Amino acid sequence: MRFQGAFPVTTIITTLFVVIALLLSEITYGTPQKSSGMAKFVQDPPHLAIPLTSIKDSTGKLISLAQFEGNWLLINFWATWCAPCVDELPSINRLMKNIKSPNFKVLLISIDRGGIPTFLPFLKKLGMSELQSASDPQAKLMRKLQLTGIPTTILVSPQGRIVGKLIGNAQWDSEAATKLIRSFTEPDSPK
Repeated sequence: MRFQGAFPVTTIITTLFVVIALLLSEITYGTPQKSSGMAKFVQDPPHLAIPLTSIKDSTGKLISLAQFEGNWLLINFWATWCAPCVDELPSINRLMKNIKSPNFKVLLISIDRGGIPTFLPFLKKLGMSELQSASDPQAKLMRKLQLTGIPTTILVSPQGRIVGKLIGNAQWDSEAATKLIRSFTEPDSPK
């Protein structure tokens, strides 16, 4: 008989604890992430210099990233076998069209081991062959940048410094992405 009064209190406390835990988990995990993925963009305070590694452009010609100095450069590391990479490619294509700044360039760098014969027909099939692309089948540039996965996108300043990166896929044509890129490429323009 002694425990009859305690049992309902224990049940009530346990029930309250479960309800509070569920509410807290809803607040923490139920909040939708920014659908654009821009919350993952990390500005790199050290502004590391981009390595001047040579890579092959889509015609097979060796190019250096130094040739982009003077322009903002968005570099996207991707591969044809990477589903998140392929998902974000159309939005990168649309971003390039949305940012009308003449000093903004996009470079897709494929790490497909098959090189140009693998990724170029793939881009053509997707209708994105107008984007400048290059091949780094041994991922030498990624290793020099200490990048460990794809898709990864980095933003390089006109001075050749990395100012930010985003690991994972994103909706690059979203309003948030456009504002972010314009905050670098057109800092004085109204957003």
